[in-house]
Amino acid sequence: MNGSKMLTEVREQPEVLGRVLDEGWGEVRGAARELRSRGFRSVMLAARGTSDNAALYAKYLFEVILGVPTALASPSAFTLYESKMKLEDVLVIGISQSGESMDVLETVRRSGELGASTLSVTNDEGSSMARTADHHLYPARARRRASPRPRPTPPPCSFSTCSWRR
Repeated sequence: MNGSKMLTEVREQPEVLGRVLDEGWGEVRGAARELRSRGFRSVMLAARGTSDNAALYAKYLFEVILGVPTALASPSAFTLYESKMKLEDVLVIGISQSGESMDVLETVRRSGELGASTLSVTNDEGSSMARTADHHLYPARARRRASPRPRPTPPPCSFSTCSWRR
């Protein structure tokens, strides 16, 4: 990405954030109300690539503003080692632009099976992760009026055939 395009996107951020809040506030409030009623003692964030930056920022927000211990997930604990963690009272958040990152998706899916409340944050309302999580937030709704950037499409694979599984 060249400097001028990056600068343009940085300058768009206040407008995009405003649209996210205007158009998605009902979803945010609904998810927050239900998650608050269920309660959670800690948060685990699962992300890869550039979404890791968002996860790290969210970690600070949960810890500093809400006072909730927050950790970054180790997806291989779920995908390779099939961990049986005790996740009752844990909120697991999967962050993925496409919502198809297989290791993050598997972390969210298995966490739900192990008793966690799950939330996904993706740019695709119809993604596998959005369908898997208890709640889904869709910040990309506001980007549709901003300059979209093409995203690479991940190669098709199943859980057992992806290279990270071997």
